[in-house]
Amino acid sequence: MSDKPVRLTQRGFAVYGEFTDSRGQDVRVQESSEVGEPRCWVFCDRDGEGGTIHLGKVLAFSPYLTVVGARELAAALLAFADEGGRQ
Repeated sequence: MSDKPVRLTQRGFAVYGEFTDSRGQDVRVQESSEVGEPRCWVFCDRDGEGGTIHLGKVLAFSPYLTVVGARELAAALLAFADEGGRQ
């Protein structure tokens, strides 16, 4: 994945990557509209709303990350990918 956006949303926010997981769920890393410290959303859901709701309860949330949090997530995913590649 590039460090540059792959596209912009209709409102002009950067989308840095998007794909469909092995269960058909959409995953998207997108710039936040919040003013101040840069943040991004990691949307992980089928409906694009940031959470999956079942029987009135939210079952999953989309992480809302600072730059530090994004780096921590990236490091964790790379560690998993590196370890998974050895199996």
